[in-house]
Amino acid sequence: MFRQFDTLRHRVAEARNNDSLFFASLLSEKTIDSVFGDAKAILDSAQIYTTAVTLWVFLAQVMSINHGCVSAVAKLVAWRVVKGLSPCSAATGAYCIARDKLDEEAMQRLVTQSGAAIQSHTPDHWRWKNHQVIVADGATVTMADTPVPPPSRLPVR
Repeated sequence: MFRQFDTLRHRVAEARNNDSLFFASLLSEKTIDSVFGDAKAILDSAQIYTTAVTLWVFLAQVMSINHGCVSAVAKLVAWRVVKGLSPCSAATGAYCIARDKLDEEAMQRLVTQSGAAIQSHTPDHWRWKNHQVIVADGATVTMADTPVPPPSRLPVR
């Protein structure tokens, strides 16, 4: 699903430095096609906004500071030029229509499968005190730095 996990940090840094479609270097078109299955047929007749491209632009839009369609489409134009493709229109209408056609269930599957792929490639030494810690945005995790006290010292309820 993802390329070698040890290069993930490098790809993230490179994508951020290029300020283009961040997720195009992280989620392959093959991965997106396999997860979206038949749902991708709705968009894949389009010349510019295929399922993969629409998803990459949408994720770039969501992760950007201003969340605007204009900025997201501008990133697509820049990405196409860097890839040696002809620039597409900077108008946002086609993108917004394509974005509305993205299949939500397929997107949920993509998130679940991507998360599982990342987790399966996570080195054990990244664990905190040999614990898998799952954090949601805005969450705080606290764990004692000392071993669990012997049962005789636990308070009685």
